[in-house]
Amino acid sequence: MENESSNTLKLPPIGVGTYDLKEEQILDAINVGYRLIDTASQYGNEEAVGKAVRRSGISRNDILVSTKLWNEDIRQRRTREAFFESLRRLDMDYVDLFLIHWPAEGYEQAWIEMEKLHNEGYIRAIGVSNFHKKHFEVLEGVLSIRPVVNQIESHPRFHNQDLIDYCKDRGMQIQAWSPFGGTGARMLQNDVLVRIAQKHQKSSSQIALRWHTQRGIIPLPRSANKYRLRLNTDIFDFELDCEDMLLIDSIDTKKRLGANPEAFDF
Repeated sequence: MENESSNTLKLPPIGVGTYDLKEEQILDAINVGYRLIDTASQYGNEEAVGKAVRRSGISRNDILVSTKLWNEDIRQRRTREAFFESLRRLDMDYVDLFLIHWPAEGYEQAWIEMEKLHNEGYIRAIGVSNFHKKHFEVLEGVLSIRPVVNQIESHPRFHNQDLIDYCKDRGMQIQAWSPFGGTGARMLQNDVLVRIAQKHQKSSSQIALRWHTQRGIIPLPRSANKYRLRLNTDIFDFELDCEDMLLIDSIDTKKRLGANPEAFDF
């Protein structure tokens, strides 16, 4: 059982987002080297994640599995029940990381229950997703354990740097969902990324992911294609220079593509 003050977890520098992925595709991700698997009850594929982890033959201790508490479960005050439903679907004894998916009404009570599950040894570390400063200020009033992670929207067109700095100042690790800016953003065809990719003989997706890791952020790219899954991990044999980083910084529109965590309706 974990000590109640211990909420630390060393995370790999990159993970795989599994939204809408099937068992075989998740297994492909593990086989090409991903060791951080990000799922959620809302994705409807926790069972597939569990099966892929077991089929991989990789020791459970060597794969970090992250899942999330959905909004309706937060609102209905059923954090504990929802967690054990996730655990049963995963068919695991514990999860490595359990996150509040969005700051839905009742997230303070959800956090208290998550602390209990952590202290009981069912969760190695607890964190949040899509939390802003105002949500952390509320959480401060009830927490005994600080979040280890905030998983947020961040990509070349929406850096979200102020929130990243705020979280890092408080010891949180940052994960980036949709690290390319989503399929509708056409981010990977951006002239700046394409130019930098040509310079380094890499793909624009690799440039975007390298930009994240050099900012100290853990990107969670999603792909159903085994070649692209492998490509996305091949980002640690080169480095972006200051000019590259500044050029990518210039892309920032300060406009999010996803829902606003302070005004969502789901």
